[in-house]
Amino acid sequence: MTILVKKTERIKSEDDLPQRGTPKSAGYDVVATSDPEIVGDMSYNGYYNSIDYIQYRTGLYTAPQQISVGTFFDLVDVGLYVFPRSSISKYNLLLANSVAVIDSDYRGEILLRYKYIFQPSDLIVDDGETLLHADKFKIYSRGDKIAQLIPFTVNTIEFKLVDELDSTDRSSNGFGSTGK
Repeated sequence: MTILVKKTERIKSEDDLPQRGTPKSAGYDVVATSDPEIVGDMSYNGYYNSIDYIQYRTGLYTAPQQISVGTFFDLVDVGLYVFPRSSISKYNLLLANSVAVIDSDYRGEILLRYKYIFQPSDLIVDDGETLLHADKFKIYSRGDKIAQLIPFTVNTIEFKLVDELDSTDRSSNGFGSTGK
């Protein structure tokens, strides 16, 4: 499987491409190429009334190449999932869309947005106004590994409209209906 990566100011050689942490790692590490861009309603001196998200640039522009599958070597598109790394548990961050999907035809820079998890120490009261700040030790910095890429094949499916669905033992029993 081949993913083409555009040369940029940040990615100049093969050494700058996403790498696996170990030979058997599933994901390829993505590095922040920017300082955190905090987007929200800023009050003053780095304090905010609200923080919508924290965005990082990656310098990655990709073009996943189709792969052959099956007996007749049908060509299928490849996309990229962006998952949080396990190190995210050390930070007050959550990937804003949980798992990002980079479509096979997207050619823009891969940008990653995180929601900040506020802690009591992040709040200050100034003149009766409650303000927030993001603890710089609890968010990623430029140069940190901030996510991981995992490729997937894009399967084309056909939706078919029917009057009724077949019946099962589970039926429409949902959340928690099959046990703990």
